[in-house]
Amino acid sequence: MNATLKTLTATALLTVSQAFAGTINVSTIEIPEGTLHVCDTRDPLGDTCYAFESKDAIVGLEAPSFAEGVAEWKAYLASLKKPVVGVLVPHHVSGADQIGPTLATERTIAAMQKGGPIANLVDGFRTTFGEAFLPLPKIDRVIPEGTLELGGFTFVIRNEGYGFAVDLPAAKLSATHLFGADCHSLLLTPEMIDGAIAQCDAFEAMGVEWILSTHHLPETSAAIDVKRDYLKRVKELVQTDPDGEAFIAALKEDPRWLPLKAENYLIMSANALFPRQNVTYATKEARNRALMRRFERMINTCDDALGVELVDPTAPFTTPVSEVPLYGGEGFLSVTRMMRAGFSDVQWKLVDMVAEGNVVAVQWRLTGTHDGEFMGVSATGKKIDACVMNFYTFTEEGKICKDVAAEGLVAILRPLGLAR
Repeated sequence: MNATLKTLTATALLTVSQAFAGTINVSTIEIPEGTLHVCDTRDPLGDTCYAFESKDAIVGLEAPSFAEGVAEWKAYLASLKKPVVGVLVPHHVSGADQIGPTLATERTIAAMQKGGPIANLVDGFRTTFGEAFLPLPKIDRVIPEGTLELGGFTFVIRNEGYGFAVDLPAAKLSATHLFGADCHSLLLTPEMIDGAIAQCDAFEAMGVEWILSTHHLPETSAAIDVKRDYLKRVKELVQTDPDGEAFIAALKEDPRWLPLKAENYLIMSANALFPRQNVTYATKEARNRALMRRFERMINTCDDALGVELVDPTAPFTTPVSEVPLYGGEGFLSVTRMMRAGFSDVQWKLVDMVAEGNVVAVQWRLTGTHDGEFMGVSATGKKIDACVMNFYTFTEEGKICKDVAAEGLVAILRPLGLAR
């Protein structure tokens, strides 16, 4: 690999070769036998996908999941005037079949079946974003672990999580699902922490110089030590800290890696690693008020783990974007994610609440900027700052089973000039 590129940071990477800038952003890195094209989708999920170009062909790795991003990525690849002989889809499968023939392992295909982790994610995103988020693709070729000769490149396929990792030894390059030395990691069990540390050790042993991941721009080998130190600190805190709040505070305040992105991953990890203990409350009302504070965190972070903890799975939620009710924590958070698509900085601040029996009345302050499409209305740049009231009903077990909004959608549409 070009020695001048070895020390580049992910930010500097974009100055190497700015190949294309539209809705997506594409940059390139020269590698043995060809060129690596890096597609920063800049979509609501912030995903990254790749294409390996040899002298005769193109091999894709993952794809944009939104229709607009796929159209631009496909047009960009067509401008290279070479056939796309395959698209490897370890985890982000939507849209790949529109780029070229799709290749996946049995593990990924199993995760795409109804009830599997990939299928559930795609269902959730399509509920939130509608037809703009593309459906599950047909897989054209099943590939095993081991060496894969494709498009002039020799890849190595390794099972990883519910998908697979892709190595390109000639370029000292490895592609994984999640990495990001400047991001918190999603670590739900002690075994996941150990696995992530082992992954860093494996990258070092393989002499990896570039790390590709689907939620981050490419990183150099310098990221390995930073990430491993972070993971070891996480492991130490899990073994010594008494609760999740102390765990979160310790990682947020450690000067060695400030500031880290993806704070929602940190919160989800804390909730999983430090499950809510059985707390004895003096009254049912005191319990429900405490749970509402956790609910505030849930809606502001879109924390799926908290959704499972706090919302009854049979609780129905109605929304103008769905003709049928959405159920449980997943259904509630799909509505929240719809809001984030139109108001990326939206926040709900719990101003006051009154609890009586199983019902809690909450006054929220809702703020945000209309910087994306919302219910068919293009971004206006207008600010919302509204006071809204909701009434939440809890089950005897302490889960939300009903949510009634006093004003709801009208409070959002009024500042946009769409309601009185």
